[in-house]
Amino acid sequence: MRSYLTILAALALPALSGCGAEFDPFHLANKYRVLTIKAEPPEVVIDPALFMGQGQPPPPIELTALTSPPPAGTTYTWEACLFSLDTLGAFACASEDLEVTLDADGPTATLDLLQLFLTLSGGVDGAEGEGEGEAPPTDCDSPVALPDGTCIESFRIQLRLTTGPAGEEIVAVRSVGVSLDPTRQPNNNPDVTAIEVDGAPTRGGEVTLRAVIDPASLEQYTDLDGDTVTERPVMSWFTTAGELAPGATFDDDRDTTLTLPDDPAIDTVDVYVVVRDGDTRRGIDFETLTLTLE
Repeated sequence: MRSYLTILAALALPALSGCGAEFDPFHLANKYRVLTIKAEPPEVVIDPALFMGQGQPPPPIELTALTSPPPAGTTYTWEACLFSLDTLGAFACASEDLEVTLDADGPTATLDLLQLFLTLSGGVDGAEGEGEGEAPPTDCDSPVALPDGTCIESFRIQLRLTTGPAGEEIVAVRSVGVSLDPTRQPNNNPDVTAIEVDGAPTRGGEVTLRAVIDPASLEQYTDLDGDTVTERPVMSWFTTAGELAPGATFDDDRDTTLTLPDDPAIDTVDVYVVVRDGDTRRGIDFETLTLTLE
């Protein structure tokens, strides 16, 4: 089993926003931040026959951004890119011809993969005929290939959200997996149903927070060693005020302690938990809670 240091290091990789200039603790969301973007579903399997004008189109993907409270004048711009430069290119799209702006102006958006492909390619070969699309290369089992003949069996679509007041925008990215293997069982998101609270939320006091996860949503999958294992959730905790210890929890250890602020000007504290279905899987869910200080 990986050590906690490995788990915590993995948590830093998918994080969508860093600490502020004052180096606030990572769990403190007292400034506008995008804490995560949930894609439902997180992975899609496309029937290769679709590229031949046959098969069923993939379902739309619903995107939801979890943010700390947005300031006045906050706007949202969603973009989808078929080929991103990832961390090597500051998550820029490889070409403007591979990028589209989604029709959404809030913290939620819908990604229609078929419409995305049609928009970027001008149509799908054979889509208006009787399945008489252009055949894939003879040495390629996939219907999609690069100009050099390299077969593509899976790829990731990058979603980029630019949000915030004018002149203070921040950028968050999320990717959605697309597989062209019809036998693949796509990953699903975990299901966090609640944040339980033990203790009274008094000023300067402590409460214990616990993430409640539906055990049926933790799937079995084949790991890199070929073993069948069950997903082990990784939880990242955030608060708009106070101190969380620890800021991340793992597997069945789902409790964290929140020390509440004693500032008389603070009447409520928002708490967020982001649950991932492992340190290599890409399923995400989240839950929020508002505590009223006594």
